[in-house]
Amino acid sequence: MAVKLFYGKDIEYQKNIPAVKKVIDAFEYYVETGDPGKMFGKDVLTMSPKLAWEEKVKHVHLLDEKRFRVEKLHLRIQDKRTSDAFLLYCPGYLNPDYYMLLTIIWNNGHEFLRTEEKTLKSYAEEALEFRMKW
Repeated sequence: MAVKLFYGKDIEYQKNIPAVKKVIDAFEYYVETGDPGKMFGKDVLTMSPKLAWEEKVKHVHLLDEKRFRVEKLHLRIQDKRTSDAFLLYCPGYLNPDYYMLLTIIWNNGHEFLRTEEKTLKSYAEEALEFRMKW
């Protein structure tokens, strides 16, 4: 089945910004091929709040191109390529090749995960609606 991307409220609003468009295009390539390229690192489930975990909300680390070259991140396995920026997304339930891109956290991503439970819950609710449909 072909990959299809859907946009959450945040991404829908920002999708024409060049930096966001670059992430969207790279993500589509990543999920089609499995190749994280120079853009993506560690890709893991978001464990809290519980609804985010239940709805398979994931965050994939976004890598800075300069840091990628300087630190030779291409030599590391994907799980060892980390940053403090990430794309929050979820796959479809019935259609696992459908993805909803929820938001991009450009800075202090891990602090966001620790402190923004209410905001994360709203993204998880968006994921729930998406996964109920797809």
